[in-house]
Amino acid sequence: MKVPRYSRKNFSLNKEAVAGGLLLAGGALIHKRSKKKLDKIFDSEISKEQKDHYDKIKKEIQDRGVTVIDDIPFSSVKNAAYASKDKKSEEIIKRDRKKIEKQIKDYEERINKDYEKDPQKKEKALNDLNVLKSCLKIGGKGGYIVDKDLHRGDIMSHERGHEYYLDGEGRKKIGGILHRADKSPILNMGIVDKSLAFASGINSSLDPENESAISKYGYLALPGLRAVSKVGSEAAASIRGYKQLKKSGASKETLKESKKALKNALGTYIGNSMIDLGSSLAMRAWGKNIGKNL
Repeated sequence: MKVPRYSRKNFSLNKEAVAGGLLLAGGALIHKRSKKKLDKIFDSEISKEQKDHYDKIKKEIQDRGVTVIDDIPFSSVKNAAYASKDKKSEEIIKRDRKKIEKQIKDYEERINKDYEKDPQKKEKALNDLNVLKSCLKIGGKGGYIVDKDLHRGDIMSHERGHEYYLDGEGRKKIGGILHRADKSPILNMGIVDKSLAFASGINSSLDPENESAISKYGYLALPGLRAVSKVGSEAAASIRGYKQLKKSGASKETLKESKKALKNALGTYIGNSMIDLGSSLAMRAWGKNIGKNL
């Protein structure tokens, strides 16, 4: 069998390639602009009112017996997260704590050795390791991890929104459904839908007249649901967090700043979701072009 040779002439633009390119470019632009604005807010001096609201929320959380770890660098970028309750993780950590602690210690020693001549990579790796240590400390019981330089009321309110929908009274609400979908292992297997997109592209080029609707559009189901669940869950947590901040008596100035921070944080997720969808379209376009040469 003659093996086809590929060159630029073998490839042509199609509607998926154009749509995918627009989504990739648009998503990258939205993510970059949103992150730039968010970093500017996070790098600025935190107001006394933001710190006071943070301390107030932290106390309320700790009074309920929930762990808050906020004295470490979260990772290579300032961030915060709510680690939801996980009975399976709790059982594993309880059973194998000493073994896991030894593995973390060995990993830390390897980082110090392997990145001895690269302080920047070493710092990033050690900071990422802090998250693992924090998760071990939380032990699957649910808890908060907040960067030591991100003690802001708006961010803590947002994370408390995640707790409300993941482990609180909001589990049965739309926000709770979106949160559970976002955590679903099936929706987080990006390689599956990218492979399906590529395969559907090949199938389309081999028999375009008889291509089924499932082949034409089915590959968009997973990235579409992933985008809805991710953006929807983040938006739900932000809306609830903002309302709680407003109820607690935050000033107009703080609310304005908080709205800007939460809006730009959401923008990064929207940008990433657009890139994800664009990648699926691009994979189908690539599959189409490959199929033409089979």
